[in-house]
Amino acid sequence: MDEIKNELITKAEEFEKLSKIEVKRQNYEEAVSLLFQAKEIYEEAGLTGQVSILIKKIANLKKLIPVSPARADISSEEKIKLEVNPKENLEEKGIELLGKAYELALNGELDIAIDLYNEAYNLYKKLNHDYECKQILWQINEIKEHQRWKQAGKIDVTSIPLKDIVSLSQAEKRRRKIQETLSPLKEKTNIPHKKEIPEAAISEKSELKKPKLFRQIQEQEKQEQLQKSKEEQIRREVQDIRLQKIREKQEKLRALQQQKNTEQELINQANNYLDQANKNLKKKTYDEAKELYLQSIKIFANLGWNNQVRTLKQELRNIEIYKKEDARKDFLEQQKKIQSEQKFEKRVSAVLNEKERFLEKAKADKALLPPEIKLKLEKAEFTKEKAEKEEKIPNLERALARYQYVLELYKSIPTEFHDTSEEIITIQKKISELKEKM
Repeated sequence: MDEIKNELITKAEEFEKLSKIEVKRQNYEEAVSLLFQAKEIYEEAGLTGQVSILIKKIANLKKLIPVSPARADISSEEKIKLEVNPKENLEEKGIELLGKAYELALNGELDIAIDLYNEAYNLYKKLNHDYECKQILWQINEIKEHQRWKQAGKIDVTSIPLKDIVSLSQAEKRRRKIQETLSPLKEKTNIPHKKEIPEAAISEKSELKKPKLFRQIQEQEKQEQLQKSKEEQIRREVQDIRLQKIREKQEKLRALQQQKNTEQELINQANNYLDQANKNLKKKTYDEAKELYLQSIKIFANLGWNNQVRTLKQELRNIEIYKKEDARKDFLEQQKKIQSEQKFEKRVSAVLNEKERFLEKAKADKALLPPEIKLKLEKAEFTKEKAEKEEKIPNLERALARYQYVLELYKSIPTEFHDTSEEIITIQKKISELKEKM
């Protein structure tokens, strides 16, 4: 149910948009017609508040439509009221028109009064009120007759006063009186006819004997029948035109919706390109990002989004700046790394040189040691190598025993001949590690 209501609301909103377009084109009648269609949809959806808003809009637009002189006395709001709810207001409107026509006729504004009488006649014809229609026709004919006599300067003393002409009650009395007075006489059956008169001649003669008003009414009825046929044909043509317009509008709406869907797909594709480009920017793959930006710019240019195109082109220039800045940073970083490596190599070279000098000095010092001290050092080195082999097997107990023996050898060497403090610390750590493993 909610989906149907939403569809109705969407359709009504589309009619409102089309109405705004017609207003910009100053095609106010078409705009009012579109608003009426939107109003009917809102009524179907039960949105009374929106209906009230549209009625006010229709009234305001009606004020912009040029009004003919014959209807200058009828306000736009009254005409809107008549169109909004015709079935309930036609009769009331007819009475109002007759009242205004009556006042205008008494004030001597006969042409405008006749126009209003004609309009009232059309309203009552729609309601199928034949009696009122005949009364109005009689009044129109009498007013025109009065105008002709007045223009000729020969007001007939036997003519009906203008005040009585425009009074419906007096008109009805006169109609009955005239009908009774001027009705065809009954045929006298006592007088024999010397010569038979043809029926067509009798009918024609009877027609001539009828009062002018009734001949006019009969003629008017014939014209009305023809008018009805014409109106029916016009109504069908108008209905066909209206249906054609509705179909064209629906086709336009479908085309607009299809165009909107296509544009949305292109926008989504362009946004996807931008998302991928931003990911590439984070990875600092600037060439791929630029290519994606160019594809996105092409889509937005085809859509006519010029502001977005200018923004993305500025981003392209920024990407080029980012690329150059990162290249400069990479170069500086590489130079810094090379310098750091060179410094490290210098330090390593200095350490190696220092170690080499130390070994040479130790070697020279060792050559000056007494034979028993040399023997202990050699035995300690030999035993340490065996201990390392035992540790790798692993044979931890034998390795531990050999390290302890090496420690005793180092401790037995006097410091004045050779300083073995560093070797002692190293062997003690090794012994501690082996004990933890065991």
